[in-house]
Amino acid sequence: MVRTIVSVFLLVLVQAGISPCATGETKPALSFSKAVGLVLEQSKQIQLADEELEAARRAYKGAVRALYPRLWAQAMVSGDLFEYKDFFDDRNLGTSLVLEWNFFQNGQLRFRIHQARVTLEVAELRRDQRTTDIAYETRELYYNILKGKGALHISEKELELERKRMELIRRQFEQGTAEESQVREKQAAFFERQLIHTRKQQAYEMQFMRLSELTGLEEIIDVADVERRFDTELEPTPQPFIQAAYHNCTEVLIQTELTKLAEKGAKFSRLKRLPQVRVFTSSDYQLQDPSGIEDLAFRAGMAVSYPIYDAGSTRREIQAAESNFRQAKIQFSIAKAKAEFDVKEAYWNYMNNLKLYQIADERKLLGEKDYQRSKRELQSGKLSQTEYEEAELYFLKSCQTVKDIELDVMLAREKLLKVVGVNSMADIQTAAGQSMSASSENRSKEVKN
Repeated sequence: MVRTIVSVFLLVLVQAGISPCATGETKPALSFSKAVGLVLEQSKQIQLADEELEAARRAYKGAVRALYPRLWAQAMVSGDLFEYKDFFDDRNLGTSLVLEWNFFQNGQLRFRIHQARVTLEVAELRRDQRTTDIAYETRELYYNILKGKGALHISEKELELERKRMELIRRQFEQGTAEESQVREKQAAFFERQLIHTRKQQAYEMQFMRLSELTGLEEIIDVADVERRFDTELEPTPQPFIQAAYHNCTEVLIQTELTKLAEKGAKFSRLKRLPQVRVFTSSDYQLQDPSGIEDLAFRAGMAVSYPIYDAGSTRREIQAAESNFRQAKIQFSIAKAKAEFDVKEAYWNYMNNLKLYQIADERKLLGEKDYQRSKRELQSGKLSQTEYEEAELYFLKSCQTVKDIELDVMLAREKLLKVVGVNSMADIQTAAGQSMSASSENRSKEVKN
């Protein structure tokens, strides 16, 4: 009995990440907020998104600068190569200062600015989405570690109980009150339970290794528990969440911007039928006779070009831009449909987990009553120690099931918020109200039209 108590105590120490021979203070458990912060710092995907965002900013600045005039200076030296003997006598030296401004380019420069701005906005949305996805994946891994920790504790209890059953049947066999087949059956059950326990240990260790890899920490002793808080009541319909997703879902927002850009592209493509205007000025000073002021020349001009015949190139570009606009509208409809499906799936998953939580909580109450009754029967001698431990194990399982489902409910809640694109349930009503107001305004415009 003493050996069993010592073994269990050592298992508890190992489970808690404390070495029996260790001296001094132990390392604190890793908290969830710190884990998420470290993962975001270490994430290569976030770093890549930052680089893409910076490239989009540079492209936008470059597109805006294309509207500005360009000024440059140049120097020139020339001579007659056929008169190489008199090359230096017949040379022509000069300098010039040129100012050029693309005054009107059929709206193409303006469209490039719109395009660069949309690319920048999409890059920002992609970056935020990657951050949200990585935080959710970290939360899922963290919760799985917490569930694995509880499952491993239950598995240790089951393994110990199975070992006691095997020893009991072995003593009964030695006393002649049990058959050899019963002994073999209990041994097989014990070894099978031992195999299951080992697999759970390996899975638990792999989850820790994965978290260590993501956070960049060399060794994680343990993870701290999280506050288990969630709403037990929810809206009876997913419609408010769907309306909120139309204004907050990343993919819908991206397709909205791309559709607007495609619409502008179709409008700007028609401007290619108009002439292009380029304004330029230049100064030209010949150095052949530096004392002569007549060598200084300053010119200004305007170049106008008009596409009289381009073999249908402009018409094809206009048709392609209009086709891109139609495709963008279709993609926008697809994005809205997908957002609606994802929200409904996440909503019903959250609701189902809430129902499971209620069932598990009721089972826990029944298990507690059975456990208390078994404790009284053990004290009165009506129940054996093994039977009492079986009732205790059943109660521990029901408690662990409730804890696991609590984490499932919290994760389902975060998934629902993620697909909608908001940070809290309070934002749902705000976003849904904005969506309803926008719908009313659109209907009013349709009536006026």
